[in-house]
Amino acid sequence: MRGRRSSGIWSLILLMVASFGLLTLNLKKEKAITTLESFVLAVLSPVHGVINNTTRKVGNAWAGYLDLVQVQKENTKLRAELSKLREQVNTGVELQQQNKRLLQFLDFKEKNQYELVLAQVVGIDSSNWSRAIFINRGSRDGIRANLPVVTHEGVVGRVIEASADSAKVLLVTDPRSAVDALIQSSRDTGIVVGDDERHARMKYLPLEANLKTGDLVISSGLGGIFPKGLVVGRVTGVMKQKFGLFQEAEIAPIANLSRLEEVFVIVKGS
Repeated sequence: MRGRRSSGIWSLILLMVASFGLLTLNLKKEKAITTLESFVLAVLSPVHGVINNTTRKVGNAWAGYLDLVQVQKENTKLRAELSKLREQVNTGVELQQQNKRLLQFLDFKEKNQYELVLAQVVGIDSSNWSRAIFINRGSRDGIRANLPVVTHEGVVGRVIEASADSAKVLLVTDPRSAVDALIQSSRDTGIVVGDDERHARMKYLPLEANLKTGDLVISSGLGGIFPKGLVVGRVTGVMKQKFGLFQEAEIAPIANLSRLEEVFVIVKGS
């Protein structure tokens, strides 16, 4: 059944094509159109219109498809260019931030007489009982145990281990750390030891010492590790005991120990 219908449709199409061919030929020869030709033209004109409309729509759809393919190609290209531009912007921002830090380090170096080795922080000791960082300088660069480590802001800690090309630095917030220090305003001395990730404590301060929040704490030069005058932190709280010979102060390190990227190791002058 379907075969017969298909055959009939194709026959009709061939008939229309042949009819239009004859009509076109007659028009080209400028012959008068016969009654039969007029009848055929009247019958087939609507079909011819449908064919033209369909052809035009198919052509428009194809052109739209080609345009869409071109747009997709351009979008892919634009996305790649945008990604590249973003990468360049990010690189520029990083370089700008690094230049800013290095200028601050250079200013610190020029204001001090220490011999300094600049190192990058390459790792963090994440164990619960240790607060330490790893740097990319070692014994080849003159790094050894018990050398002080600082930034332009203040004290970071001290070297506790050194291999040929790297070293481990104990932070001032580690409970094993100890820095001989003094209150800058009152000159009272004590020892700053690690307390938690963000704080340290200054112990063995005299009971009569007049401490207040905001007092600056600097290294005293005692103990043979840290040279005198390095900024350690600020007093954030004072703890006086009813019984005892000393009082304690809570200290917040000046150096931002959670965002260290570069540090100085003082190899001489300490």
